[in-house]
Amino acid sequence: MNKIMVATGLTAVLLAVPVVAAELLQPGYKVGEPLQLFVNEYRVTGPKPGEGADLVCSYGRRPVVMVYCREISAPVARFIKKLDEATGAHQEESLGSYVVLISNTQDREADLKSLADKEKIQRTLLALVVINEAALKKGPEWRTRGLQRLQDKFAAEAEITIVLASEQRVRASYAYRKGELKDQDIDQILADLPKP
Repeated sequence: MNKIMVATGLTAVLLAVPVVAAELLQPGYKVGEPLQLFVNEYRVTGPKPGEGADLVCSYGRRPVVMVYCREISAPVARFIKKLDEATGAHQEESLGSYVVLISNTQDREADLKSLADKEKIQRTLLALVVINEAALKKGPEWRTRGLQRLQDKFAAEAEITIVLASEQRVRASYAYRKGELKDQDIDQILADLPKP
């Protein structure tokens, strides 16, 4: 009898304590903010693979989905695959899309090539940017400032950050920690794209 009362009392206490959910990760880019990175990303796929380019400038004023990630987990790969399909469906709007893997080594290029082959990514450009101590110290000042700005805009705890932009302004932005990006999030983000 005492065990039942203790268990019932403990259950009541546990139900009375509010469950605190993890606070949503706030993306570095805010709606309406101009796009300014000035980073020379290394193109792994798409036009001119093997060359560097400032992708924000490359897409100009077109509508674009910019994705920055630190890992290519299963949910991130699913998002990239669906983004590639959506980019194809939005060709009339000249929608562009690219994914930049933020890494501390150039060796991750193979991961992007593997993803492109496995998932048949054809319309979404895959690129790489290396940020490490050496990269932050060497090179022209504009480049090191750009890398620092990239670090500031894309939180270290974010596995993936997604920015929807047009006219070089942020229209929507999202950030997710590892394990937070769910299929319903992917569907909601893609629903925010311009309607074909």
